[in-house]
Amino acid sequence: MEKQSYSFRSSLHGFNRADVIDFLEKLSASHETELRERDEELRILREELADAKSSLELAQTEIDLFRIGEETAPEEAPVPQQDGPEQSDPNRELEAYRRAERYEREAKARAEKLCSDASDAVRQAGVQLEDRQAKMYSATDALSADFAALQAAVSEMLGEMSNTRDRLARMEQDLVAED
Repeated sequence: MEKQSYSFRSSLHGFNRADVIDFLEKLSASHETELRERDEELRILREELADAKSSLELAQTEIDLFRIGEETAPEEAPVPQQDGPEQSDPNRELEAYRRAERYEREAKARAEKLCSDASDAVRQAGVQLEDRQAKMYSATDALSADFAALQAAVSEMLGEMSNTRDRLARMEQDLVAED
C-alpha cells in the first residue's frame, strides 16, 4: 500500500469507528494482495527452477551415456564404417560431448540464476512485509496517541462544561436571591 495520509472523523467517544475499521480493512486487503503477488512470483520462479533442473538432468544423462559409450568401446577393435546418417564419426561424438557439456553449463547457470532470483524475491518479500508491519505498528501507535489526546480533550471539555454548569447554577441562585 502506498504511503498515504489518513484522517478519521471524530465521534463522541473518540474516532469514528467505521473510518478506523475501513482503514484497517483496506490496509489488510492491500497486504493480502501483495502477499498473493509475491506467492505467484515465487511459484513461477520455482517452475523455472524445476525446468532448469530438468534440462540439467537431461544434459547430465547425455554426458553419462556418452561416457558409458567411451568406456565400453573396445580400444583395439576397429569401428565399423557404415554408410548413411548413422555412421560413427569421432568428430561427431566429440561434438555431441561438447554440446552436452554446453547444455550442462547453461542449465547450471540458469538454475543458479533462478535460485538467486527466487532468494532475492523471498528476501524482498520479507523486507516488504517487515516494512508493512512497521508501518502498521506506527499507524497503530499514532492512532493510540490521537485517541489518548482526544480522550484528554473530551475529559477537559467535560470538566469545563461541569464548571460552567456550576457557575450557571450559582448565578441562578444569586439571581433568585436578589429577587
